[in-house]
Amino acid sequence: MDLKAKAILLGNPTVGKTSLLSRYIDNIFPKQYNPTIGANFLVKGMRIESHPEIENLSVYWWDLGGQIDKIFLTEYYFVGANGAMIIFDITEKDSFKNLEFWINQIKRNSGDIPFIIVGNKIDKDEHREVKEDVAKKIKNLYNCHYIETSAKSNLNVDKAFELLIELIIKRYILNQS
Repeated sequence: MDLKAKAILLGNPTVGKTSLLSRYIDNIFPKQYNPTIGANFLVKGMRIESHPEIENLSVYWWDLGGQIDKIFLTEYYFVGANGAMIIFDITEKDSFKNLEFWINQIKRNSGDIPFIIVGNKIDKDEHREVKEDVAKKIKNLYNCHYIETSAKSNLNVDKAFELLIELIIKRYILNQS
C-alpha cells in the first residue's frame, strides 16, 4: 500500500528547522541563514523496513516560519498534520521557553497529534544555555519524546525524523496510541 503523511516543523527563528530538514532530505547543511517566511515544504518517499505492508510512504515535511508575531501566516499549514517536530536551540534559552507556545499551537490547530521535541545545535555544547536534564523534564510534562541533534554535524538527524515517522505510523496507520 502507498501512504501519505503530513508533518510540520515548528520553533523560533534560527533554531535550525530548515537546516535539519535540508540535512535529512538532501544531506546538505546550508551555509547561510535564510529565514522562512510563511512555509516551505519538501517531500521524502521511503520504505519502512519495520512495516513491510507499507510499500511507499511519502511524508510531506512542512517547514513553518517561526516568527511568533506572524503566526497567522502559518496556522493554515497546521490543518491535516499527522505529526509535528518542535525544535529549539540548546544555545538559546528563549527558544526553549517558547516550547509551550508551540505545543499550544499544535493542540489548537491540529488537535492531539504525535509530536517530538528536538534540542538542536549540540555541536555548540560549550555554549549550551539549556541543560539536557532540564529539557528532558518537558518531555515528561507533555508525555512526548525528546532528542538532541546537530544539523551541522549530522548527529541524530535521521534518528529524530525516523522517530516522528514511527509515531505517525503507529497512530494513523496501525491505529495504536
